[in-house]
Amino acid sequence: IKFIGWSTNNLFLFNNLLSKERFFSKDLGFSIALVIAYLGVFLLLYVGLEFNEKTKNKIIVTLFVASLLVTFEFYSLFITGQIQFADGEIVKESIRTGWGIWNTMGCYLSMLLPIHFYLATFIKKYGFIFYGTGLVSYLAIVLSLSRSSLLAGTFVLGISVIMCCLFGENKKVNRIITSALFAIAI
Repeated sequence: IKFIGWSTNNLFLFNNLLSKERFFSKDLGFSIALVIAYLGVFLLLYVGLEFNEKTKNKIIVTLFVASLLVTFEFYSLFITGQIQFADGEIVKESIRTGWGIWNTMGCYLSMLLPIHFYLATFIKKYGFIFYGTGLVSYLAIVLSLSRSSLLAGTFVLGISVIMCCLFGENKKVNRIITSALFAIAI
């Protein structure tokens, strides 16, 4: 099944191959390079990882730390004054980091947002801290001015908050936090 998914992905990479008016020879080389890169990552993960509780915890911690790193780097732009303002609004072209421009930052933050709420759901002690870090990360998505990331991040936030309130060790605390935030928002 995993091989079928990988093969389907490769078909999408080669989708311009049969199009006479839009195909360029450099597209084929780029597609082949992407296929080789995906194959390398797939083989590394499939052959090299033993999926157990210890591996799962390492992946969770790695994703959480990566999310904190991207969020901290984004806010550091504001703290150090690297973000420019024009007429009271953020100039999104001034949002540039080692991770990329505003769209890339928003994309990374949106992809890493669920890990905060996963931890808020399943860590009994101090789970509310992860709920808070998730909200801080979502605020960074909003401030990134990336429309697609805001759309995806809002969807992910909604699903994550619902999951926090319905499942896990901290249902009661998460419901209280969510209710209080809704009351403040209204």
